[in-house]
Amino acid sequence: MPTAKPRITITLTEQQHHVLQSLSDLQGESMSGIVVDLLETALPVLERVGAILQAAKDAPASAKQKLRESLDMAEAGMLPMASGLINQLDLLTEVAGGGATGTAAPPRATKPAAKKGKPPSTNRGVRNTQNPIPKSPKGPYKTGTSKKSAGGAKK
Repeated sequence: MPTAKPRITITLTEQQHHVLQSLSDLQGESMSGIVVDLLETALPVLERVGAILQAAKDAPASAKQKLRESLDMAEAGMLPMASGLINQLDLLTEVAGGGATGTAAPPRATKPAAKKGKPPSTNRGVRNTQNPIPKSPKGPYKTGTSKKSAGGAKK
């Protein structure tokens, strides 16, 4: 059945197509449905960008220079946040087994590599500082090796 909605045709790179196809397979949704969802999510930002571009087009040269400076400052403020979000996605990818799409994760720009043997600080869980679990005089509890549970009762 024909639709009254406008249609467009896009050309993708092999990597873009591969990622989109993987998401489609994993989510059980069409590739076009995923693209529509992404656009719908980004729509408020895209509308603001459009308004800024229109204002820049209509503005005199002096205002355009001020706008460029403001945008540069805004970008400088947002880049650390965006890098942090990308790093969080990288951590989730590592936890999930990494490389689910067959592509290498981009290198991290803002975080140094975690020390070997220690999980990253964002993956250590919640710390209970008000009622910490006491350590045994012989060391921390080890699963399956103690005759007492953490509460001290015999099994």
